[in-house]
Amino acid sequence: MANFAVLMCLVLILSCSGCGTEDDKARPAVAAPVLQDEIIALPARQSDAAPALSADGEAMFVQYCAGCHDGGDGHPGTMRLAVRLGAENSILRKRSNLAPEYVKIVVRNGFEMMPAFRPTEISDAELDALAAYVSAGHQSP
Repeated sequence: MANFAVLMCLVLILSCSGCGTEDDKARPAVAAPVLQDEIIALPARQSDAAPALSADGEAMFVQYCAGCHDGGDGHPGTMRLAVRLGAENSILRKRSNLAPEYVKIVVRNGFEMMPAFRPTEISDAELDALAAYVSAGHQSP
């Protein structure tokens, strides 16, 4: 049994002997993922330029967000935001303090109980339209 353990250690050592070559050191570092603490630290603000609203942004909101973030009972995202930020900031379509950049970060990375949405689920163009729509601060129907 001891011989087997020694043999396995040698196999491991030999298989890793090429690890950490000079080529690896010359490669640029990969950017670290955005952490929730960094998302929280990002200020929510109105953009200086008026966001370009489109029917696509509203359609994206209805398809992907309204089930959790519309007003009324039974919308878990709205209920969670009411606990965390107060009733006045719980309905996303009524908020006027969300920057499009912040919306994009939260949608792509998720936040607390909200899942992340990959580019294969919401394209970058659709996300731009969604972020503009949510950050516009209009009234929910």
